[in-house]
Amino acid sequence: MLRTTVATLLLVSVARALPAQSAQEVCNAMADVAIGYWAEYQISGAGVQGQMQGGTTSIRQAIVNAEAVNGAEHWWMETKMETPMGEAVVQMLVPTWPFTTGDVQAMVMKMAGQPAMRMSEQMMQMMRSQMPENPSMNAAMRCGEGEVVGWEEVTVPAGTFRALHVRPAAEGGTQTDVWVSPDVPFGMVKVVMTGAEGSEIVLAGHGTDATSSITETPQEMPGMGR
Repeated sequence: MLRTTVATLLLVSVARALPAQSAQEVCNAMADVAIGYWAEYQISGAGVQGQMQGGTTSIRQAIVNAEAVNGAEHWWMETKMETPMGEAVVQMLVPTWPFTTGDVQAMVMKMAGQPAMRMSEQMMQMMRSQMPENPSMNAAMRCGEGEVVGWEEVTVPAGTFRALHVRPAAEGGTQTDVWVSPDVPFGMVKVVMTGAEGSEIVLAGHGTDATSSITETPQEMPGMGR
């Protein structure tokens, strides 16, 4: 359920019905990111909070650093969640954005009050098939699908944006409406899900000055025994 929720909250479908240039501009902007880019969202409604860890109330996605892997630059993609249990941070080392779970080369996790831990390769292999797909990957991969409602002005805590309103096909009785803007890192401005458990995700802030939320040197997580 968490995989479906996270994928849905950032599902963005751009514009078969729009002029080709308008649709392409939005899609290109979603993939045009760099180190330091960040976007933070406020989450409300039982449909999302009940399925996220501890009832997540906000989530921030950012590209916080770079590291070479076999001579090629990779990015550290950070997801930070504020929950009633405290802050949870997950960082994944990936070759590009968007990416799939199979692209993840390393992972560091830090839970509230606990030391940062870098996953062992054994643990990584086990988690690759279980970890939720990166939300932004779904947004970029599915450009060009869904019903386009049109361009609208949308006001959220981060401000007022001219955003493209799109409506992916309903799933499981839940209808999703998404607003995206080429002026926002990773694209998403607002998501409204209506159904048995309605939810809303709104942009609370964004910028290009993100730094890592993990300042300590991560400990190596020991391998698992047989």
